[in-house]
Parts: sequence; structure tokens; C-alpha cells
Amino acid sequence: MINQSTLRLFILSLALIAINVSAQPTRSGDLDKQIQSVGEQFARALNQQDIRAMKVILDVDPLAIETYQLVFGDSDQSGKNSFIKGFKDTFFSKSVSAWFLSLQRSGGVAEYQRNIRVDGTTRALIRLNLNAEGVNYMELIFDKNNKRVVDMFVHTTGEKLSDTMISIVALAVPNNENLLSRLLGTKKLDNQVIKAIGQVVEFNRTGQFAKAHETLNNLPKEVQNSRYVTVMKVTLSSSVSEDAYYKELENLANLYGNESTLGFLLVDYYFIKGQFDRLVQTIETVEKRIGVDSILESLKANAYFMAQRHNLAMKHIEKAIAMEASNQEFYWIKAEVLNKQKKFQGLTDLFDDMATRFSLTFDPSVFEGEPEYLEFAKSAAFKTWAKQYRP
Repeated sequence: MINQSTLRLFILSLALIAINVSAQPTRSGDLDKQIQSVGEQFARALNQQDIRAMKVILDVDPLAIETYQLVFGDSDQSGKNSFIKGFKDTFFSKSVSAWFLSLQRSGGVAEYQRNIRVDGTTRALIRLNLNAEGVNYMELIFDKNNKRVVDMFVHTTGEKLSDTMISIVALAVPNNENLLSRLLGTKKLDNQVIKAIGQVVEFNRTGQFAKAHETLNNLPKEVQNSRYVTVMKVTLSSSVSEDAYYKELENLANLYGNESTLGFLLVDYYFIKGQFDRLVQTIETVEKRIGVDSILESLKANAYFMAQRHNLAMKHIEKAIAMEASNQEFYWIKAEVLNKQKKFQGLTDLFDDMATRFSLTFDPSVFEGEPEYLEFAKSAAFKTWAKQYRP
């Protein structure tokens, strides 16, 4: 029989799941159109916070069944039906609702981008533009009939939703040796490792993050360097100290920096460390998976701008604008580049375009008070342009 406290613990653990996201054009035909249609429906359901539509699009049963079998095995079927029901109810009431909240809080929008090929399957790529909170990508994975979504890869977690579920199971049931072995990529675990993982769970539950982090650092090196523990150390260290967090990010970059699945975990790190070439390489690795994207082009433009390689910054921001002319943020990035290049006539032409395109009214005095724009404010191009906004 299933231990009911374990069952309740796992169901409650589902509430923790939330969105904190080589590509090849797929063949044309009915399959592509069907996947595109579901992708568009998924994005629309997110934007409209339509939980009923989500229950039609998402088939959670296979994930619930797989998770049950991982925890309790095939032999114990006594609580299977109640587990699946609790799993589904919690998934939609907590996890999907968290996706809705993320978009609502940021004023963001979900958009279907295109179909991509990953691991031999066609997936629908969804972009979540979360404004000041950043961007995320989700790859929708379909059932064998390509009609319903049974899993998804979320770029900000660097893994499939099903793998996130397995991780939660491992934390909820740390004495499940088979499950831990699968996560850590080892055939057999000794009792000390199993005991240590149990301690990490308890320390994490009681908010003793430094002790949890220290316990992971005392694991055997081959266990520490597993992908699962490496990512876990990054997560825990963010609650310990900034130095510990950056150290673990550096470790993640050294061990798994070339994995396209982990690119989004490292973008901020490379920005902060000023490793702009590595940042561009990471973005290009993500591009190989999902294809060229306007947001990724703008990230490359920012990287080159910070590296003071302004010609390359201009190349990529113009590419971003060509791909998505309605994104006002891209034009401000272009303005920063033009200012650094001292192309002041081009800068005023850009502002005129923005005023028309986005119904903006500029206040020239703002630029006169900005240290970065003082040279621009003294230019002939600025003085001529400013007249239209002054009595």
C-alpha cells in the first residue's frame, strides 16, 4: 500500500512548479499545420488565462502515470487512480495558474513562433515575453497523434517538465534509490549519498540553505558534477550569498556551458562577468536549437554594445528590428548604439521614426541632463531636431 503521507507530500510539491524557456524548418503539410494550430491555441489560452482550454490542450495523464510508476512501481496499483486525480487537479490549479500569474504580473504576452525539430520530433515553439522580467521559451511536445501536448521543454529551467516532476519526486521521496540513481546518472548509490540527499531535503524544507549547499559540496566529486546536483547547487547557492551563487554558476558554465538546454541559466552570469564572447556563444547555441529569434538578436546586440563593438551591435539590433518592427525596446537599443557611434543625425532620424511609429512625444531637456547624451545635446542635429518640441 502507498504511504499516504508520501502521497500527500508529493501532491503538495507540485505547487512548486512554475515558469521562473539544431532548429530546422519542418516539412510542410497537415502535420505542421496541426502542430501550429495547437501552438497558437496554447499561446492564446495563456494570454486569456483560459484554464478550460488548457485542460483540452494538455494531456497530463501520461505524465501522472509515469510519475506514479517511478515512485511506487508497477506492482502497487492501490492508490493509482487517486494519485492521478490529485496530480491533475494540483497541476492545473497550481502550476498552470502560476503561468497565468507570471504573465499577468509582468504584463507579458505568449506568442507562437514556429515549429522546430528537436530530437527527431516536431515541436511548437512558444515565446513568453515577460518585459522587465525577461523572456522564456517553451517547446511543446505532442502525443503520437500530434493532437495534444504531453510534455514541454522550458528554457528557463533547462529541462522538460517531466524531468522537473522527477526532480520533485526525488526531493519528496529521497529514499527511492532507483529514482536517485536515474537523476544522478549512476548505476548504484552508496548509503552515504542517499543519506546526504535526505539531509539536503530536510535542510531545504527548514530554510537552512547554507547547510543544504554545504552538504552537496561534500558529496563525492562524480555525484557533485552530475547535471542534476550541479543545477541544484546553483539554485541553493542563490539563497546563500552572491559569491556562492556566482561560483556555482561558473561551475555550471565549466561543466555544462555548451549544452543548449542550459543556455538561459547562464545568460545573466556572462553579462555580470563581462564575458561577452562567451555570452554570444551561449546565445548562438540556443539559436541552433530554436532558430533565429528577434529577442536573441537583441541580446547579442546588447552583448556587443557592452563589449564596445558598436558596429556588430548595430548589425544585430537592425536584424532584430527587421524581424519584429513593433518591439519598441529594440529602437532604444539602436539609439544607444547610434549615440556611441556619434551618428547624431541618424539618432534624430530614429527618434522621428519612433515618434510616428509609437506615437511618442520627446522632451529634449531629458537628453541635455543625461551624461551619456551630453555630446549629442550639443550637436547641430540635436538643436535642429529639438525645435519641433519647443515653443
